[in-house]
Amino acid sequence: MFRIWLIKTEEMIREPVFAYNKWFRSPEYLEKYDMCLNETEGGKYEVMQYTGLKDKDDKEIYEGDIVKEDNEYLHCDGGGCDCGNPDRCKELDEKGETYKVLWNGYFGGYFLSNTLGGKLLKGKDKVSCMAIIGNIHENSELLSIN
Repeated sequence: MFRIWLIKTEEMIREPVFAYNKWFRSPEYLEKYDMCLNETEGGKYEVMQYTGLKDKDDKEIYEGDIVKEDNEYLHCDGGGCDCGNPDRCKELDEKGETYKVLWNGYFGGYFLSNTLGGKLLKGKDKVSCMAIIGNIHENSELLSIN
């Protein structure tokens, strides 16, 4: 599953169709081959793929989403904080942490990234304490709340 951000019109296509080696807004557009996004948008769009994981509210997490850790995240897996900075751990425990979801080719997986670094997004345990709060295109201001 995919979604597409149209750069020129700043619009999110939530259920695009890929056919004939081209992207279309929806199945209705398949009959109009010249209406494919490659033609109408001049190739200026960004495709985001579903990660295969869902957040704590059972919403699908896509590449480009912004997720926030529940303020109890640090204790979800029983591991507590291991960053070596007790003050930072206390701050995270009080407000949670915000990340953008990106594909990382080096690690071959989805990655949670923010100004403090990042971590590999793997398994349901990691996302069970996270909620999608927006995406990098429609809500980029949310990344500045760290």
